[in-house]
Amino acid sequence: MQARYARAAAIADALSTGILWVHGLYSRASTALKTNFRLRAAEAQLFRMADRELADLGLCRAEIPYAVRAAAEAETAIGETPNFEAHEAPIVPANQNNGPAIFWAGRA
Repeated sequence: MQARYARAAAIADALSTGILWVHGLYSRASTALKTNFRLRAAEAQLFRMADRELADLGLCRAEIPYAVRAAAEAETAIGETPNFEAHEAPIVPANQNNGPAIFWAGRA
């Protein structure tokens, strides 16, 4: 009788360990997928910006994926998940000097 109880306990322990392992695998995969979607959304938001707006941020188009990934790694290094919020309003560049006076300046 004790052998049956010991076998049942071993099977239950193995089964619960397997279920916990599958749950951990699922949670890690879903977290990685959500983080990947957030990073891609942040990259898409930066790619929608004009070159001048990117220059105001100190970026060029080739640096966008690296800058987003570096920001995410810096945030996860301190133990937080990256949080990229969408900005719906139009983004105005800091430098608005785009009139004809700037074009003709110094060409007299």
